Amino acid sequence: MKRVVGFSSIPIRNAASGGAERIENLYRHLPDRYQRTVATLGGAKTGRGNESVTPHFTIQAYPSALQTAFYYADRFRIAPFFEVHKLHAKVRSIPRALLREAPDLVQFDSLWLTPWASEVPRGVPVVYASHNYETEWYQGQLRRFPFSKSHLRSLHALERRAVARADLVIAVTDEDRDKMIAELGGRADTIRVIPNGFDDEAIRPADEKTKRRARRALGLPEDRTIALFSGSNVVPNQDAVESIVHVMAPKASEDVLFLVAGSIGEAFRGFQRDNVVFTGRMPALTACFQAADVGLNPIRLGSGSNIKVLQYLGAGLPVISTDFGMRGFEELVPYVAVKRIDLFHRHIGKDLVLATGAVDRVREAYSWRGGAAKLADAYDALLGVNGNC
Repeated sequence: MKRVVGFSSIPIRNAASGGAERIENLYRHLPDRYQRTVATLGGAKTGRGNESVTPHFTIQAYPSALQTAFYYADRFRIAPFFEVHKLHAKVRSIPRALLREAPDLVQFDSLWLTPWASEVPRGVPVVYASHNYETEWYQGQLRRFPFSKSHLRSLHALERRAVARADLVIAVTDEDRDKMIAELGGRADTIRVIPNGFDDEAIRPADEKTKRRARRALGLPEDRTIALFSGSNVVPNQDAVESIVHVMAPKASEDVLFLVAGSIGEAFRGFQRDNVVFTGRMPALTACFQAADVGLNPIRLGSGSNIKVLQYLGAGLPVISTDFGMRGFEELVPYVAVKRIDLFHRHIGKDLVLATGAVDRVREAYSWRGGAAKLADAYDALLGVNGNC
């Protein structure tokens, strides 16, 4: 059995973001020939402790005052959160403790923690598992900070170093991979694309009885068309919800109710409109997928790909998306209504139907189990082991 040690700068249990969901599920579904221990950093008040998720997957949670300090620095536009990497480079007690006994492989699931790669024992392969091309993801957002050009240079240099140091880089989309090669100096033979996935066990098409039960649980009317947007509280989702509340909601048919699910609602506290409902942070969004009639993906910003597209289709919902929102899922475009944001409202209705074969395709090609199998294949090749053992 091979031992993998991972490092994440976000808690990954009860995932509150697409990134956390990706990290947890790829580790969870790795085959048992890999024993994995993942250190996760939370805020200063995060409890410290170990949790055995499966017999072969353990999470070690650590509080981090640095994370809290830079969360507030970002919130109050003093400095972007990613600059925490400069202090992580100096505070190394966590990697030193976990790497005291050399593992077979070390994976960094957060760019900001990659300075710890210098603590990895000689000869142990390093994996950088990216979630976005971070320089692109942050570029437009940095205008709200002083010294934005300096921060962008800092981020780009950090990302170049991470890609250069890694023996294996995991990209989420072909587009991210190509940009890592062209703009970060990455080597094509060291970058593998493992697309995002979804929980195909929890998310399934709902029958009418399940839909009614979900609506009652959420306090939603049974006679309205529910248009769902789900997401965490990050800038691309904030921009998308701005489009929902200011462009779609004023023009939508009277029978349409917009359901905005997840922590993205925290950015819209105090906003009120008769045809928009915010759930706020929830332990799980399964009931929202069950209650909805259509999934919305009006994304215009960001990098990587949007897991919500897979979740909507896996739940049996017809999907309306921007063209940009389908990056990474180009093969799924025939199953989706790709529209301009100012035209979304015209296509929300009970006559919008799911394309034939959509559910089967996403379940076949985009489960987290399938992604974990690809990750295991990449590990096997890196370590020179036979995956059938």
